[in-house]
Parts: sequence; structure tokens; C-alpha cells
Amino acid sequence: MRIPTAMRSEVAAAVERRLGSARQQELFPLPLELAVHVDEILSRINHQAARKAEDPKKTDEAVRLAPWVFPVPLSDPCVDGVLLDQVTHSRSVMLGPLLPLEAAWHSYGLDSFLSLHGLSQSQMNAAKACVYNRLCDPCSENALASWVQTTALSDLLSEPFSASYRDRYYRVGDKLLERKEKLEQHLVRRATAQFSLSRTILLYDLTNSYFEGQAELN
Repeated sequence: MRIPTAMRSEVAAAVERRLGSARQQELFPLPLELAVHVDEILSRINHQAARKAEDPKKTDEAVRLAPWVFPVPLSDPCVDGVLLDQVTHSRSVMLGPLLPLEAAWHSYGLDSFLSLHGLSQSQMNAAKACVYNRLCDPCSENALASWVQTTALSDLLSEPFSASYRDRYYRVGDKLLERKEKLEQHLVRRATAQFSLSRTILLYDLTNSYFEGQAELN
């Protein structure tokens, strides 16, 4: 394989990126003439590593040569400076889906709107819990307090949420309902301004009603 001189530095850089990040994908596809040389070099490295792995005395060398082909076994007590046998885990909570919702909440200016209409910070946090739940994993107000415990809302909002205090969600729901028309007008104004909308209708079923049984008479 002969690589044109003008292309060698680009080929070397692409190969180095792949080797340094366990065959990470390029953000943009490589030009075809470049990709051909890069794939050929990586293929030769894979083949060489596979041959070395056949010899038990050269397994470590094969792993260093192509770690994406021969990953470090989990039985190894230390990987990248982390002592795996000393890593402990106590509790998982949901955070990722809450982050864009928190950003959207602020972009719509809901804190300032609700504060202007008499809600305290604690009540606004309870309102966030209600709204975020509807968008992530809808449940009843009765189950909402338990759902909050499975999320990182306490850390995100810097306020402890009690699993036993359910009344706050009923109460804040009533407060939001009392301000329904003004809240809808506020959201329409902000959405129109932010997204240059003319008129948009959004239909979303937020009811908690359901029916049990065979409905034999239906």
C-alpha cells in the first residue's frame, strides 16, 4: 500500500484518533480516498494483534496493540487508574431527562411568572415536580411523591422532597389550575417570541382516569 505524500499527515492523524479512542467514530465521514488508507492500516493492526493473541506469552502485547479487539478483562483490579473491586454503588436516580426540562422551564420564564402570581420557591419546586412527572413518567398525585424519590430533583432544586408529604402536590396543582388562563397566555407569548410561531395548537392528554374490568355491557 502506497500513500501519497500529500495525504500522509491526514492519514496518520485519522489513525491516531482511532487508536487513541478505541475506534471512535469521526464526527464527519472521511473522504473516500483517505478512508481507504485508514481502514487498510487499522485492518493490518487488527490482524497483527490477532496473531499475537494466539501466543499466550504475547497476549498483553496484543491488548496494548488493539485494545478495542481485546478489552481489558473486568477481573483486572485496576483499569485506567480505577480500582474496580473498590467501586461501590448505593442508589440510582434519574437526572438526564430532567435537565432539558429545567432548561425549558427557565427559558419560558416560569419562575418569575409564578413568583409574580404569589407562589413561593417551595411551591414552584413542587410545581416543577408535577410538570416534569407529566412529561417524563405520568402518574397520579398520590404516586408522585414516590416517583420524586427516584429522581435527582432534590439535588437539582436544592430542596429535600419527602416521600410521605403528598398534600403539597395536590395544593400546588390547585394553585396552577386557579391561574390556568394567565399561565396559558404567558406560555403562548413566550413560545411565539422564541420560535417565531404564528398560531400553534397542542393537544396532550394529562388525565389520570382509567377503567378496570371486562366492560361486558359496553
